[in-house]
Amino acid sequence: MNDSTTDFAVHVVIPTHGRSTLLERTLKSLSAMHTQGDVRVWVVENGSDAGARQVCASFGTDMAIEYVHLDKPGRSGAMQHMAERIGEGLLIFTDDDVRVSQGLVSAYAQAAQQHGQRAVYGGPLSIDYESPPEPWLIEYLPPSAAGWDPGDPAATIDRPSFLGANIAIFAQTLLTEGGFNPALGVGSVGNPVGEEFDLQQRLFDKGYEGVYVPGARVWHYVPRSRCSARWALKRHERVWFTNGKMDTTQHDGPHIAGAPRWMWRQLISLGLQAAAAGLMLNAHKRFEIKKEYYQHKGFMRGLRNR
Repeated sequence: MNDSTTDFAVHVVIPTHGRSTLLERTLKSLSAMHTQGDVRVWVVENGSDAGARQVCASFGTDMAIEYVHLDKPGRSGAMQHMAERIGEGLLIFTDDDVRVSQGLVSAYAQAAQQHGQRAVYGGPLSIDYESPPEPWLIEYLPPSAAGWDPGDPAATIDRPSFLGANIAIFAQTLLTEGGFNPALGVGSVGNPVGEEFDLQQRLFDKGYEGVYVPGARVWHYVPRSRCSARWALKRHERVWFTNGKMDTTQHDGPHIAGAPRWMWRQLISLGLQAAAAGLMLNAHKRFEIKKEYYQHKGFMRGLRNR
């Protein structure tokens, strides 16, 4: 939205692949804001042509939508490509499986007008569950599946906190400060996570501020398949795969297949404990024990893929 009080354009950027039905839901929520003439929505389909073009075309002239296709898969690369293509203005990044609040664009525009380009912006994320997880499991789910909301409108954001489904930053910042790391994110080798956290940390290290925008809320759709203990364990493995992949420590001692020998011994020990835990009746305790195994296994895989 080019709000009357702003002197920059605002763009909504939605990377997508293979989720046409959810993408249509996202675009409908954007069109309901009645800001068609003020905001340009960019849908970038990264990978094979999987239906996003047709979804965009179905909106006709009801909303200013630009469809972009990239052959190369990878969310980080898609977002960085759009920063380079658009060149300037505020970019609001979201996902193809959210619905947005009525005030999302105006809230971001007003915050960016006040704080300028030396900031990274983010809003709260609520959850639309297909089927809610068991209560004990919620603490082990990532914020994208459990929600994120600091509650305090004046919350200080001094560490990576904003989620990829609801983050905004000026294109100029992405072009001058290195942008998104193409080695991270969905579609990269091993599907490591945390491309938005990596970016935020680099910007905070350079003196940028984090600005929480409570009026820019999105609701993230979480399917039943992402509310199971099995999925949560695999997610922990992905997080620790990322940690291992980004690790710069020179680990001492003899190595076997790219990892220290002592890590292999620990993996075997944790694996035996995890197998034994499968007989436990207490799901919470069973998860805690298995989590250590999955985290260690993920870290080792990351080390071997540095």
